[in-house]
Amino acid sequence: MSTTPDPAAVEAVRTLQATLAQAVADPTVLVATVEAAAWDAHNKVEAAGGDYLGVFAEANRPG
Repeated sequence: MSTTPDPAAVEAVRTLQATLAQAVADPTVLVATVEAAAWDAHNKVEAAGGDYLGVFAEANRPG
């Protein structure tokens, strides 16, 4: 059985990925900014049931 991951969790992971990419490209991005995005993604994935694999797979799906 396949379920669609929680959209809020998927969006939080996409935000985390964008924040990480920005931090790599721009050394002025604060560690606290990255940490905040990471915690937000973690909390939303946990609240949605903890399916990290499913949420990251959905966040990286083309389209």
